Amino acid sequence: MITRTDAADPPSHVPIRRTNRLVDSARLALEENTYFHGRSKLIRIDELSKGTLVLSGQVPSFYLKQILQTVLSELDGVEQIENRVEVRWK
Repeated sequence: MITRTDAADPPSHVPIRRTNRLVDSARLALEENTYFHGRSKLIRIDELSKGTLVLSGQVPSFYLKQILQTVLSELDGVEQIENRVEVRWK
């Protein structure tokens, strides 16, 4: 028996990358921010549930932790932020 596979379906061994628009928007907002430009990848951003971002990573000051939260709270679609970022003095 010959079965036809739809050309639009990827083979089962090929991972499918699902994008998360809110996380992508958050990452872009950080990259465009003066304080986080070039350093946005130091912060991990996950969407726990619809509209809830979870932030983790390290920053050198409480001020930057607050800036991070403020920048992301202004994005459309963000309803809540769980800020797990640690302040680590160097």
